[in-house]
Amino acid sequence: MVWWRIGAVLAAVAALVTALHMWGDARERDGYLSRVVEEGAQALRDDQAKRAEENRRQADMRTKDDEHAQAIIQRDADLSAARTELDRLRVALRQRTAQPGGSAGAPPPDPGRTDGAGVGDLLAECGASVVGLAGEADRLAVKLTGLQEAVRVGCPECIP
Repeated sequence: MVWWRIGAVLAAVAALVTALHMWGDARERDGYLSRVVEEGAQALRDDQAKRAEENRRQADMRTKDDEHAQAIIQRDADLSAARTELDRLRVALRQRTAQPGGSAGAPPPDPGRTDGAGVGDLLAECGASVVGLAGEADRLAVKLTGLQEAVRVGCPECIP
């Protein structure tokens, strides 16, 4: 009978050791699964942050593209206005240098008889227009430099 009791005690100890081992494995598995879940959640948060940053950069680029398009539209309008002003000045120059009352078959007017004061006024007007165009060119050069800097800072991987 002693053998039977010893066997029962050994079986109970073996069952207890097996249960503790299984419990330890379960805790280890739970810890591993917790780590995997946490790492997955961190990866998801990192991915969401990267996507948000990419969306922000795309929005910045769209804004800069819109500003650039507006600058081109403004430049084209300024160019058109400058051409209109130049055409107006050409017409004024032709009218002032033409001899009043001249006919189609008449000889060209004597250069000494042109209205010097009128030409002087016209040249002053032309000079003012040229100075204005030069100022506009300087303004556009500064704006272009600013846009290039914005692209360089906003999208460094876009620049080779």
